[in-house]
Amino acid sequence: MNIFLFEDRYSNNFYPLSLTRPVWDLRSGCFSLRERWEMFIGRHRPDAPIGFFTREELVPWYREENPGLRINEWDDARAGETVLCINCAAVPDEAVFAIPPGTVWTRRGQVTACLLYTSDAADE
Repeated sequence: MNIFLFEDRYSNNFYPLSLTRPVWDLRSGCFSLRERWEMFIGRHRPDAPIGFFTREELVPWYREENPGLRINEWDDARAGETVLCINCAAVPDEAVFAIPPGTVWTRRGQVTACLLYTSDAADE
């Protein structure tokens, strides 16, 4: 399973904080949303590679500042495996790992998570 955390079109709701950083890098308490998801995923799917998607204008700076993170690199998904896309603003919940393939979860019209196969994802 490949896991990607993404920020959606509602990132502007976090303005001005989201002006210079992805939503997944915003802090809530002592951890960022990214750190919370990394710890959660590490407990439940320790072998799953994690990637991040953000706005294109932030990608060069974040790649330079975080060389170990896979940022906007869809091609890194392992072929033939499932791709779990999770909205980074969602609260971590074990149920996200039980999504059937081809399913999209929404809440109030906002995509929370979806599970695809890499061949399906490459076509989009």
